[in-house]
Amino acid sequence: MNEDYVAATSHAVVVLDGLSVPDGMDTGCIHGTPWYVQQLGTRLLGRVTEIPLVPLAEALADAIREVAELHADTCDLTHPGTPAATVAILRTAGHVEYLVLSDAVVVLDTIYEGIQVIEDGRVNETAMAHSEALLSSPAGTAAHAAARREMIAERRTARNKVGGYWVAAALPDAADYAVTGSMRPGKVRQAAVLSDGAARAVAFGLHDWAGLLAVLETAGPDELLCHVRAAEQGDAEATTWPRPKIYDDAVAAYCRINNIKVR
Repeated sequence: MNEDYVAATSHAVVVLDGLSVPDGMDTGCIHGTPWYVQQLGTRLLGRVTEIPLVPLAEALADAIREVAELHADTCDLTHPGTPAATVAILRTAGHVEYLVLSDAVVVLDTIYEGIQVIEDGRVNETAMAHSEALLSSPAGTAAHAAARREMIAERRTARNKVGGYWVAAALPDAADYAVTGSMRPGKVRQAAVLSDGAARAVAFGLHDWAGLLAVLETAGPDELLCHVRAAEQGDAEATTWPRPKIYDDAVAAYCRINNIKVR
């Protein structure tokens, strides 16, 4: 089941990547990650595009709060594994504004500074020993699955805490820790908004960021995701590109300002 989300209007795009939960790990929630991602994405797109416009971090905080209220009576929102998602937003209603929380990516092709990649790498600075053990164990083995559970368990202890990393979950204040910024619209030619699964096109060395934008511009998101899937299928044991999961959900949006394509 796809735990990513992408939706757009003529002036905004929202990408979410739900945090996967391995078998045997609890979340304290009866609904699950796909439900959370859908609920958050729908509300977030509405808040981002609502007039009068509010800052993107405020829109995210409001959406997190609204979803938390939906299941506070049925679920334990204090559970460290409560459903969560990474977030990337681009809005072009006036200035070109962006927000990134955790490992989604916004790529901006600017006129004067070239390509700017907006990332939030704090999650990769947690559970590093477990992450190394995971990447060194053969994919598809019991050892690999156990190492992944151990990495996620340790990362949960650092989730939404100062000195750790931040994601959209049940704490609206997490939005205050997002990477945000804006540029004048005349400075940006095109942009991409990607979940980390789609950004594997660069992580695997299939394209650099300029090449990724070129594929999106000429062939669209479907073609980019085909490149990623072909690479994953050709490395089914994760030996060429060690990674936590052989296949990862992937969504991408390509934005020629005021013209957004999604997949």
